[in-house]
Amino acid sequence: MKIHPISLFVILSMTIQASVEHKDEFIDTYLSNISNSMDEKTQLIEHILKNPDGRYIDIGTGGDSVAIIAKQLPKNSRVTLIAADIDPLVLESIKKRRPEINSFLHNFNGPKVELMTMSATEMDKLSDSSLSGVGASALAHEIYSYVPNKSALDQFISETCRVLEKDGILVYRDPTWVDDPETRCIMTMKSEIGKYYSILFLTKFLDRKYSLIKDYRGECCKPSVYNPNDIKIIAYKKSSRNKVQISFVEFLNHNCSEIDFSKNFSIEAPKGLLAEIQRHYLMYIRNYYVGALFDQIDLQKPLQISTLQPEQQSAVISFAQRKGITIQNDEINPQQIQILFNELEILRKIFSKGYLMSTKDCEEVKMFAKVLLSQNVDRNQFHFLDNQILWIDPKMIALLFQGKQKGIFQYLKSEDLPLDLLEHLKLEGEEHYFYKTTDDLITYIGQYSKFVLKDGAKKGYCLAPIDPNYIREAKRPLYQSILKRDVVMIDQHGNLQEPVTEKTIIHFQLQPERKAFTTYKKLIQENPQKYPKLKRWYDIGNHELLDLVAQNDVVIGVMPRTEVYAKNLTNFRVINAFVMNSKGELWIPIRHASKTLFPLALDCSVGGHVISNEEYFEAFCRESIEEIHLNPLNHPHQLITKLTPHAHGTSAFMEVYIIKYDGPIEYNTEDFASGQWIKPKDLKEMLKDGVFAKTDLKIILEACFPDV
Repeated sequence: MKIHPISLFVILSMTIQASVEHKDEFIDTYLSNISNSMDEKTQLIEHILKNPDGRYIDIGTGGDSVAIIAKQLPKNSRVTLIAADIDPLVLESIKKRRPEINSFLHNFNGPKVELMTMSATEMDKLSDSSLSGVGASALAHEIYSYVPNKSALDQFISETCRVLEKDGILVYRDPTWVDDPETRCIMTMKSEIGKYYSILFLTKFLDRKYSLIKDYRGECCKPSVYNPNDIKIIAYKKSSRNKVQISFVEFLNHNCSEIDFSKNFSIEAPKGLLAEIQRHYLMYIRNYYVGALFDQIDLQKPLQISTLQPEQQSAVISFAQRKGITIQNDEINPQQIQILFNELEILRKIFSKGYLMSTKDCEEVKMFAKVLLSQNVDRNQFHFLDNQILWIDPKMIALLFQGKQKGIFQYLKSEDLPLDLLEHLKLEGEEHYFYKTTDDLITYIGQYSKFVLKDGAKKGYCLAPIDPNYIREAKRPLYQSILKRDVVMIDQHGNLQEPVTEKTIIHFQLQPERKAFTTYKKLIQENPQKYPKLKRWYDIGNHELLDLVAQNDVVIGVMPRTEVYAKNLTNFRVINAFVMNSKGELWIPIRHASKTLFPLALDCSVGGHVISNEEYFEAFCRESIEEIHLNPLNHPHQLITKLTPHAHGTSAFMEVYIIKYDGPIEYNTEDFASGQWIKPKDLKEMLKDGVFAKTDLKIILEACFPDV
């Protein structure tokens, strides 16, 4: 068959300018891949069972979780479950993949399921406050791929806030992200399959020239997060005994056949990108190259399925179904086991020699190659060895692959191609994955939801974790062991970086801000190192609000701290505390010079405001931990006295505590400049002599130690 040159440009256009529906050809594989870990993806059921008359949506997860949840609900439940996805093919396929869902599609006397084609960023088919819960699993990090010119995550949170009713639930599941993702690290791939994978994934992931994701003008709108020039490849060439270090852009112009893959192969890049490679490497192994799930496997003996770990069982069974392997008597025979490793041989061949193809009887491919060359494709990647043999570098194969029967690939021999890896890269390498650490995520969702709800019926509400117990991590011990076996990553100081394989699942609730800030306080107190951003926002956003009290110390209102001081009010609450050692000495600090009030003045050991919705004792514990890194619950302590402005002349209502402690004081250098141990009697003399001190110190000291 002869093809006119104009038609070849159409083929080329199909190859490098396909639409955003880049998963459609492999939709069954894609849906099979995302149907794992359903116990994590169905956690919305906890809340459905508490409110079985509500309306809930699970968006972007293929509908499997909705089918599973529906089967577990009581038959008399009046709940409505919505399975939503941007791709109608996904929703249509659920009827075949999960036939049990069909009985719920038109059910009027029990749980009901609806299917909606809808984007997570535009839930325009849903009215305001119409949902009791939203399930979003492995979704938010991908939506940037479909709404790249806007802040897609902002849109998703805005829409979630709009459609949720008050006290509604958002169950959010995504990969746990690494700390310090911008830190430069070096990752060395030890496994042969890992070396090949890293090269092809990076090539596809960083590519914008051949990307499928186009805007309405046909231009690439794939977000550019990592600069290829800042990524270094460290490898050995076959022609030299010395290793070379080149930028990834330079590496693209090198033949893969020049690299010695029997030696170390390393990538220097931001930690976030290296974690991305590791995460997708695990996905490829789990779904396509399952032989790598085993540290050791005897190719001469049958593989007993029941003896495998759950993750291994699931992967092997899924792979066998896709490859048409029949599992008999709970085992795979030695000949079938070999199929688990077939792709390595193909990759080894094309990485050592490139892909070679005779064009003698295939004028279409020859002409196609000439078209590519006319488009300034580097000749190191795609050229003729002579007039008959076409040589293609594996990196170019990864870039051009859009399907088994599309473009040039309808003419290539499939048995000579790593089709499983190419399919995986088409599904995963096109998208932009966007993550946040748990601290970033909770802070961002709290701040942004508070902002979008600042007006209207939900004013004063925001999305926050229900409580610390609803921040969960799903461990992946098998994946941890695989990465430790195949990968070594160190930072620029030589410190070993542990692989991160967990999934984080957070149950948010649309709740009043006061309740939300109570949860934030618990999180910060339990693990202040994990939540630095949340703490900064908490300090700014919540410490500003103080409760106003009547003479009997009953709360009568709330006012920003700045306004309290501007009006010279005294009807708010504070705490103060002394640390006393066994010698009867008090630890007395000098306030930091940056303090707005009483800089460089003597003060109590601990002091601070009781914020709105907080008890005196809670403030005492919080301030002690923040200012002197002592938790009163771990040491003898007691309430000494309670003072009020009208009875004692203090600047506020206050409770005064004492902590018994003999160790060194590790004070917060942002609060105090220094500190010393002083007897109460000597301190009184210093104050009498006019040493600069906080006004209340003299009153507090006299009330606590009247007899010295």
